[in-house]
Amino acid sequence: MGSRNGHKQIDGGLTRGARLHMEKLAALASSGKLDLSPLSTHIFNGLEHIEEALFLMRDKPADI
Repeated sequence: MGSRNGHKQIDGGLTRGARLHMEKLAALASSGKLDLSPLSTHIFNGLEHIEEALFLMRDKPADI
């Protein structure tokens, strides 16, 4: 079992304490102490843009 991405397979799950780490990470992000903006290439506001967002994920332009 695992996620398949091309020819790669990643097997695994959460480790002991992972939930606590994720909760701390979420708290840092929501408080503004952790800037996640470098991880975003595009932002789509509202469901009216869902088709464009899905096409972008599917087509994965080279400039992203």
